[in-house]
Amino acid sequence: MTNKQIRKWLPLVVAALLLLAIGGFVAYIGIGFRYSGGMGSMAEAQRLRPVVEGMPRPTATARDSKTEALGIVYPNGEWVVGVAKDSHALYSRLTGGGTVVLKDSRGRVRCFFGHVCGSGNIGYASNVDSLDAFDAHLAQQFTEQTWP
Repeated sequence: MTNKQIRKWLPLVVAALLLLAIGGFVAYIGIGFRYSGGMGSMAEAQRLRPVVEGMPRPTATARDSKTEALGIVYPNGEWVVGVAKDSHALYSRLTGGGTVVLKDSRGRVRCFFGHVCGSGNIGYASNVDSLDAFDAHLAQQFTEQTWP
């Protein structure tokens, strides 16, 4: 191939590769949104259970959106710690979005399915002042699952 031919075809090849890259990215995002809106997964809950069981008692109320972990300490000393998987994340229907696994100061490790708005976020939980009130709010927003 001569330099003249290369100069003729190079812009077309670059344009075609650029269009393929852009098209691939758009397809990835489009398909990802199609599979967002997760409402819970028992497979993900079973994967998270040992992780949550190994979490230490929280020392303060905090949320880590990177690990999707949360910890809440109530004024009476009761606490809850766990993981809440974002329902809005790309591909969340395929990755367990909407799955919540919690351990509390009463020794319970429980699993819930529902709509989680943001990684590690069951935000209303910090607006109540006890584990009983937390449980009441949780029951309104999520469905508790029985471990297999």
